[in-house]
Amino acid sequence: MSITEVKFQTGDILSETNERIIKDCLGITDAELQEAFNKIAKSAFTEYLKMFTESGIPSRSAEVRELRLFLLLGHYFDTDIPTENEIARIFQLTNSQAKTLLKNTMSRYRVFLDIQFKETVKHALSGTNHRSEDDEHIFTIKSDYIKDAVNDRIREYNPAFDRLVNVQGTSGEYKCSLDTYNFLKEEYSL
Repeated sequence: MSITEVKFQTGDILSETNERIIKDCLGITDAELQEAFNKIAKSAFTEYLKMFTESGIPSRSAEVRELRLFLLLGHYFDTDIPTENEIARIFQLTNSQAKTLLKNTMSRYRVFLDIQFKETVKHALSGTNHRSEDDEHIFTIKSDYIKDAVNDRIREYNPAFDRLVNVQGTSGEYKCSLDTYNFLKEEYSL
């Protein structure tokens, strides 16, 4: 198999305004722009490759968005799954629509995204996102999808354990009991 380097100049198709919008949507700096464009271009090329070599393109617009998000997850976001807010900015959606897109994409491509999902959950439940107070463990989780998926896992495998519940007065902190934390610790190799 040959390796082909693909290069093109964005000057004739990208205005300064659009460049600024893209940086804002992705939350990146000027220094990160080139690498972001390379990753996005690889994602787009992969979409076209699938169109040429597999079964064409999906017929429903929702399926097209799911494929695009799946490819961005693989080529742009690397190890973490983006939050609903990030997806909403990129796809020009409401947070509710972004949550649905993420949920449907994760369901459709779950076999391919399982490792990335587990790494995202592990990151959300550990490090600076985790602290313990008395017998409770508190996590900072920015994604409703991740919080809901963790609660689904608890309900599926240990329904007697507490689920993650919102810390009163916060918008992104969730707490659980020591038993639930020990289950999560084992489940996600924390």
